[in-house]
Amino acid sequence: SGSCTGEMACYNNTGKIGDNSCNGPFACTNNAIEIGNGSCNGNSTCTPLPDDEGGDNVSPYIIADNSCIGNHACHKNTAYVSVEGCIGDRACEGNRGNIGFKSCDGLKSCSGNMAKIGTMVMDAPDDDDTDSQPTGSCVVIKKVDQVKDPTSYAGVCEGNVADINDGSCFGEEACYENKKPIGSKSCFSKRSCYQNDGRIRNGSC
Repeated sequence: SGSCTGEMACYNNTGKIGDNSCNGPFACTNNAIEIGNGSCNGNSTCTPLPDDEGGDNVSPYIIADNSCIGNHACHKNTAYVSVEGCIGDRACEGNRGNIGFKSCDGLKSCSGNMAKIGTMVMDAPDDDDTDSQPTGSCVVIKKVDQVKDPTSYAGVCEGNVADINDGSCFGEEACYENKKPIGSKSCFSKRSCYQNDGRIRNGSC
């Protein structure tokens, strides 16, 4: 209930859509996957990769609860998204790698990502057990709510091509165009690990 409101929302859907999901113009059009509750809300969210761009060769994936929130969030995404993943306008747009719990939070975060980020959690964890929960990766601590030209803004972990462990890459442009694996609890500041080309171990930068 409370899903698929907005022009062309859920048009030609053949997948499973949860409650309070896919709300916004063109949200989830041509969807063929499972989308959880409270997910894919915003303009053109979770619209799949078209067949003429290779979408017909993409394996089935799932978008978990409370994920892909923001205009164009998860637009042309082709991978799993964990609970509370991909939050913000253009978050995970064109993403090809699995996104972990509470990861990719901020304008253009993880857009064009090609690798695994954070720790996968596909079912909402127990709120009473917060100590054992992953902290998430690729997060802009100070949210960029207003940018004059979003196309010129380099998002956190945008263009990443290597695996990033949990608890890493916090701050504007952190891990932008990262090319080598990044360990846990690393890269904490604006532009930290920007265009990194070497392996970064746990607790660095």
